[in-house]
Amino acid sequence: MSREAGLAFWLRYVENAGGACEDAGDVATVLLPAQLREAFGLPEEVRLTDDPEVAEEEGAILLIPGHPALEEAAERVLREGDAGYGWLPWPRSAHASGETLLGRARERIGVDHGRLDAAGEPRPAYLPVLRGGALVTYAFNDRFQEQVEVWVDARTGLPLPEEVERRLAGAEVLPVADTGHPAFLPEWVTGLRGMQEFYARRADRRGEELARQVQTAREQELAQVETYYQAQLKSIAGRREKAPPERQALLDHQAEVTRAEQARRLREVADKYRPHWEIRPFRLRLLLVPGMILSVRVRRGERGFPLVLHWFLPGGSFAAVRCPACGRPAPLVAGRDALGCAECLPRADAPAAKPAVQPPEARTKGKGLAAVVEPEQAKITAAKGRTAADATDEKSEVKKKKPAKPKPAPSTTPPSEWLEPWEKHQVELKMFKAGRKLDFWRAVAGGTFFPLPSSPLSSLYRLYGKTGVWVMMGVDPADIRQVRQEEEFQQGVIAQLRLGHHSGHLLHRQKRLPYTLRWRWEGGRALPTELLPFNQGDGRFLPERSKLDGEIISHLYTSVPNPSAADLDDVATALWSRLPHLGLPLVLRCLTLWWRAGAGPVPAEPPAVSAAALVQLVGRWSGSNWSGNLPPEDLFGVSAKTVSEYLRSRSRRLLQTGLYEPW
Repeated sequence: MSREAGLAFWLRYVENAGGACEDAGDVATVLLPAQLREAFGLPEEVRLTDDPEVAEEEGAILLIPGHPALEEAAERVLREGDAGYGWLPWPRSAHASGETLLGRARERIGVDHGRLDAAGEPRPAYLPVLRGGALVTYAFNDRFQEQVEVWVDARTGLPLPEEVERRLAGAEVLPVADTGHPAFLPEWVTGLRGMQEFYARRADRRGEELARQVQTAREQELAQVETYYQAQLKSIAGRREKAPPERQALLDHQAEVTRAEQARRLREVADKYRPHWEIRPFRLRLLLVPGMILSVRVRRGERGFPLVLHWFLPGGSFAAVRCPACGRPAPLVAGRDALGCAECLPRADAPAAKPAVQPPEARTKGKGLAAVVEPEQAKITAAKGRTAADATDEKSEVKKKKPAKPKPAPSTTPPSEWLEPWEKHQVELKMFKAGRKLDFWRAVAGGTFFPLPSSPLSSLYRLYGKTGVWVMMGVDPADIRQVRQEEEFQQGVIAQLRLGHHSGHLLHRQKRLPYTLRWRWEGGRALPTELLPFNQGDGRFLPERSKLDGEIISHLYTSVPNPSAADLDDVATALWSRLPHLGLPLVLRCLTLWWRAGAGPVPAEPPAVSAAALVQLVGRWSGSNWSGNLPPEDLFGVSAKTVSEYLRSRSRRLLQTGLYEPW
């Protein structure tokens, strides 16, 4: 936002809110009503400018980006939002004929192996369009914002053609509805999903651009950190060689602490140069745009398939189409028996292959943690979950099967799940593949593992460093050489939430230690988020204390060592002091949400109130009925009413987009 744009925006806002403005060129005189005087902290009459020299000479207030009054006005506009609907006026010029529209359709919406023929005369109708706007805030070694706007077809969720978008951007809206032409109803779920996908893709691309711009600086700072700590470790090693035996153990511990500090510092630097963003939608408008409905028939030989196309009169262009078989925004193909796209229709010259559906739970064999690598062929066999004979039988069955028919056209009823069936199936296959590549225990043993930021596992590392994994498992870090991974190993995924989990056992001195490793699928990789020392389901819900083994209760509730690498604020300290009643997994989830929300060291409420509210909120998500054991009065010394009032006023902040993800 330039200085001129900032001052002009503020003057328009004041006028719309009931104020009076007189622009005298370099200086603007403004009369503020009572509500704006209180909001901006300004007197009733104020003189403003955006020129620093004029402000100094005339004694006027310099209103430029960063001024509290301008920031408050922008925040109020974003908070109120911009929502509405309207009709665009119907053009008076003559419409294109059916032959002209058919020729345009053949040019722009070609169908492979098919020909478009008219199936009726074009019909006029209003087409629904959604105009969305969002403020994207990037936190990337600095903080800046940008406004993103998108126009999508409210029936398909696909972006509009550029020529149509340009015409609609400056079009006037009728003051009343136009009932002279029929209007299509919007598909709200599909349209809003398309807008959200556009925002996410835009933020991803911008984040990649920012990461490339500072890659050199990132590598230099990482190299400086490596050089510094390597010098420290070399100095400690030199002193150890000359030290007496009774002092060598102390120097060994100092070297271990230095390595943990080095890893923590490397994570800080990497996170410093990793782009983070928050998408805040503030505009949603429904526009009914004049258009024409063209019914065509896609011919392939003697067969014909019906298709309906929509022509936008402003801009003169057809709306993008989705595959009628699978719903993808892909080029259309006329098949032998149906109209679809290249992805969903089988090839005409080859039988349909049987899809390689991954079973819900894949079992593979694990080895010791030290340095055992499975042969590549064994991995492939375990992933397919069948023998060579089974594979031969499947091939013979595929040859006997007829080509698979395309999927039926999707229903107009909005789906109840987050993903379409075809999309869910593809995500599941990719997640299983990413999960098989995750070698968590070997990475931990080699000291090359770093947890996903803002996760319970990263909070565990923040408290204990790399030894946090063994604290959770109840194993002495000095005794990890006696730990081996057992054979049984299970995997499962939840496609809608992009969550996966591994379950199995470790063997430690003839004792079987169950575990559940939870991970998130991001960027085509499985990134670990949480480690739990029990094997019950997918780990989203924590089991009751009474159902755990005595030794597990000991190292999760009563014998948890004090944090060695974290500086706890007052709220975190209050949570940690109640660990014998809450357990380490629940406390880690509470700390993760507290740290993820960006809470300062001095919260606005008493620490006990914030801690009790976090436990109640996270306890509901985790299925932990902590209040059944001790009420908040006994646990934190605060009343249940105070906690409820806190949640009503602050839970929205804790649940903002990007702050909370399913555990």
